[in-house]
Amino acid sequence: MRLSLIIAAFNERERIATTIAHACEYLSAQPYEWELLVVIDGDGDGAVTEGRSAARGCANVRVLVNHVNRGKGYSVRRGIADAEGVADAVDRAVRAVASSAIDSVSMLKSCSSLVKDVLAVRWRHRG
Repeated sequence: MRLSLIIAAFNERERIATTIAHACEYLSAQPYEWELLVVIDGDGDGAVTEGRSAARGCANVRVLVNHVNRGKGYSVRRGIADAEGVADAVDRAVRAVASSAIDSVSMLKSCSSLVKDVLAVRWRHRG
């Protein structure tokens, strides 16, 4: 199994490094192949620098950048398009919305053994 975890991030400079570290820590302990794609949706707050810095410590992480804000849907589709584990398997994907990487990891623990490919998207409500 090759799992692709896609995180769409907008204005997440303060949290992106921790998010990447937690996801890598969990995924590195799993028996399957995996990749983490972090899609930075515009870089108004320096998230690209923080994300790339955090990704240096984990070979399975790729940071993709939308140079202007394109929205969550676009960012998720971009991650799917670049994902190796999800290719031709979007119909088999479990789509989940989590409020943080910890929640994404919890979701992965319960779902990853049930399906070949899991797509998890991080989202934070701004209200």
